[in-house]
Amino acid sequence: MSLPLVIFAALAVTPSQDPPLGDAFLPEPVPAPQTAPDADAEPTAHDAYVDCLRMAANEPERAERLANEWIAANGGVPARHCLGEAEMSLGKTSEAAGDFAAAAGIAEAEGLQQDAELYRLAAEAALIGGELARGEELVGRAFLALDEGDRAGEAAVRKLRSRVAVAKGDLTTARADLAAATEANPDDEEIWLLLATAARRDDDMPAAEAAIREAVRLAPDDEAVQAEAMRIALSEEESAAPR
Repeated sequence: MSLPLVIFAALAVTPSQDPPLGDAFLPEPVPAPQTAPDADAEPTAHDAYVDCLRMAANEPERAERLANEWIAANGGVPARHCLGEAEMSLGKTSEAAGDFAAAAGIAEAEGLQQDAELYRLAAEAALIGGELARGEELVGRAFLALDEGDRAGEAAVRKLRSRVAVAKGDLTTARADLAAATEANPDDEEIWLLLATAARRDDDMPAAEAAIREAVRLAPDDEAVQAEAMRIALSEEESAAPR
C-alpha cells in the first residue's frame, strides 16, 4: 500500500457535505457502487482525496498534517487542494492562497481543467485575508485560465474580480464585471444582489431597482436580498422627497 493511501486508510468519517470542488477534482473516476464495500479493501486515491477533504472541514489540524505528508509523497493537485482547504478552516488564509495557487500551477502544467477554479480559490483566500494586490493578481490568473465556453466559471471569476474593483473604489469596473456575470450565469441571485448594491452605491437607482428585482425573483426569502431591496426603496423615497 503506497504512503498516500496509508495516511488515510484508517479514516471513517461520516460525510458532512460534498467535497468543495466536486468530482471534477478527483484523481480517478468513481464507479457506481455495485456491492457493499469491503472493509479490508485497499483504499483508492479517490478515497484518500475525499477523506482528506472531509477531514479538512471536521479535523483541520489533522488534515493539515496528513496533507503535508501526502504532498511529500507526491500527492499532486489533490493533496495541495486538501491542504489549502484545511488551512482555510484554520484561518490561515495566506498559506491557503499559496497552496491553492501551487495546486493551480500543477494543474496548469499537466493540462488539467481545474487550474482556473484553483486560482479562483487562491484569489478568494487572499482577499479574505486582506491581501488585495495578491488577490487581484490571482484573480487575473484565474480569468486567463478559464476554458472557452466555461460560463459558470466565468461568472464566478467575474464576481470575485468585482470585489477587487469595489475594494479599490472602482464601481464602474465592478458593475461591468457583474453585468457580464449576469449574462454568463443569469440564475445566480448573488450576482444580481451585488450588481444592485454596486448600482445603488453609484447612485444609479434605475439599474439598482432592475437588478434587485431579478434577485428577489430568484431568491424572494433571502435576507440579504430583502435588506438590499429595502435600502434601494428607502434611497428612492429620499430622492423623491421634496427638498
